[in-house]
Amino acid sequence: MHKQYAKSGPFWTKTPRYTLFSWVIGVSLFVLSLSQTAHLLAGEAETIPCQVRLEFARDEAGGQLVRYRLFLQVKNTKPQPISMVSVLWMDDEGRIVGNSDADCRADGVLLDVSQTGQCSRTVQTISNRLIQSFGQSIWTEVVNSELRTFDRIKSCKIMGYRYGQG
Repeated sequence: MHKQYAKSGPFWTKTPRYTLFSWVIGVSLFVLSLSQTAHLLAGEAETIPCQVRLEFARDEAGGQLVRYRLFLQVKNTKPQPISMVSVLWMDDEGRIVGNSDADCRADGVLLDVSQTGQCSRTVQTISNRLIQSFGQSIWTEVVNSELRTFDRIKSCKIMGYRYGQG
């Protein structure tokens, strides 16, 4: 029943059925490895913890400012130093609630390969001109309302990187 082939070459004892099976398995493994390689090259967006903090500061004229600043810790797994990341802000259920970029430079120095560092961005500023216009109670209400809004941010999904020379 089994057809014998001429005894030349490395496969002279295999039957066509086994050769076809081996070929199908080989092609399947090759396609699977290509899909995994493409997945790694495309890069999956990384989701990491982040938060928006309330900071008080002064403007040039000495007036009070309230800043809402986004902070996240980023490990640079890219093959070159990065200056900024582009992020989506996510709530605790994974819904997108906003987006921005975040600066990863420390005193102008890029986040180098294999280093971890803080990236941050001022996402909103409220000046004391609001106090002058509407009064202290309205200003306090606006500040607290914005803080509740930004407090929904629980994680950030890194969507891209900006590379730089310094």
